[in-house]
Amino acid sequence: MDWCVDPAVPGARRAVEADLAAHLARRVPDTAACHAAVGQLAVHLDRRTPGGGPWRLTLRWRLGQAQVAVRPMRPEGRLPGTPLAAGATACAWDLEELAAVTVEEPHWVDLGLHRPAEPVLDPDPGDTELPAHREGFLTSVAATATGLSGYSSAGRCAFVGAAAARRAEADYRRGHHVDRSLTAGEVAEAFVDLQQGIGGDFTVVEVDADHAVVANHTCPFGAAVTDAPQLCRVTSAMLGSLAARSWQGQAWVSLDERIALGDRRCLLTVRRSPDGAASDHRYHWPPSGLTSFADETSAKPPPGHGISLALQLPRDRVSVPVIRHLASAALAEVGVTAEVAADIELALSEACSNVLDHAGPGDAYEVAVAIRAERCELRIIDTGRGFDHVSIRDRRAGHDDERGRGLALMQAVMDHVAFTSEPQRGTLVTLVKQLTFDEDSPGQRLLRQDGTAPGATSGGTTRASAAR
Repeated sequence: MDWCVDPAVPGARRAVEADLAAHLARRVPDTAACHAAVGQLAVHLDRRTPGGGPWRLTLRWRLGQAQVAVRPMRPEGRLPGTPLAAGATACAWDLEELAAVTVEEPHWVDLGLHRPAEPVLDPDPGDTELPAHREGFLTSVAATATGLSGYSSAGRCAFVGAAAARRAEADYRRGHHVDRSLTAGEVAEAFVDLQQGIGGDFTVVEVDADHAVVANHTCPFGAAVTDAPQLCRVTSAMLGSLAARSWQGQAWVSLDERIALGDRRCLLTVRRSPDGAASDHRYHWPPSGLTSFADETSAKPPPGHGISLALQLPRDRVSVPVIRHLASAALAEVGVTAEVAADIELALSEACSNVLDHAGPGDAYEVAVAIRAERCELRIIDTGRGFDHVSIRDRRAGHDDERGRGLALMQAVMDHVAFTSEPQRGTLVTLVKQLTFDEDSPGQRLLRQDGTAPGATSGGTTRASAAR
């Protein structure tokens, strides 16, 4: 997103600063922090551009962190973009015109704001078919979502998007006679083709070998999307599942601008490799599954057969070895290899220790361990006021520090690490690890169906609970 401002025009700076603060607040729940960050940016602008000519401000999210580029502009001519006030515009499209009137390379300013983590929702749509025309698509979306009552609303939307991705890829390959892996540009074109059929006016904004950016001004779901922002998961999964499937690997999608949140357009970026932001949506081929519990702060185990532990614990150091011992025993019973089990136990200990170190006095916390046919999913929920996971993430431990290494360790040994916080409700840490098994372990029968190898689920469920 870009803004142009002529500080010589009364009220222009105030209009841009207010629009930027509102844009940030739609992504970062701490509104006061957003306004404070814009205030610090204003101080920086006063120091760096004392001459008073027009400026161009460009907001980007790098590794989930807000940064603004400051560049002087040519003093002559109109300011490109949508007017906010006299001498102030917001620019969503005119990139070539912006480049033509910008006179210096950018100077980036870190705003100190981070987008919160979002759950991994990577469903397998199977053979679900969705029409490629607007009326049929919207009708099928409603019918398909209603039939998935066991999942969260965002999970149902992701399922629909993944089903649409299958249709988009098949139509593109058939229409263009492509039988190889699609390029990033072709993935974007296939996505745009389907979107145009269902009422979204997406176009390709930027593309290279490793990523593509698409944008629109019209949401295919209409004005109702502002009351149902989870519908953005349809669009994200449509692009991300299409890319992961086409590339036979992984893809990451970031929702940089969203009409559903009040932005002037939608802007999505799909990448072959991760940006590193916890707010990015990750997709695999084959899909990693629909994590129905990841966006709910509850210790209720996810559905399916296997072994589940759900504990409610006091904020006491003794609780860490207790849950670690129980998880270790459960992993050993089903024959998880010692190396993988050790990684899970380490990550679980570090996550629980973060709660004990950073949650408020008297807070309880919950732990859920779910061992299924292919992966182990851990949830650690601080059920009190929550802790500041952003400061924990940003901390950089020194070479000799014993503390401050928890998040780095969790990221090193687990396949997925995500934090979700809500004021006064707590913090949810989600950890996922793909499993490998000792083939001769009799406990594998808990995770088998009709004698098949692990990968299909069957068996019983064991639950344990420890009250405060």
